Amino acid sequence: MTPQQLENLERQLQTWREAHRGVDTLRAAYRQKILTFTLSTMAMEREPVEMNRLQSLLNRPDH
Repeated sequence: MTPQQLENLERQLQTWREAHRGVDTLRAAYRQKILTFTLSTMAMEREPVEMNRLQSLLNRPDH
């Protein structure tokens, strides 16, 4: 990677860290990405899945 690319990545990382300083925002970002990854994986495996179903599973209270 070029120094300019590294600087750009570092700037993006810093912006992301500033936006996700607390546990709640970090957890919300993680949960949103998990939905996307799960949908992609299920589609690749040709499994029927709906976003509403995944959201309901993720919104369950922690045990």
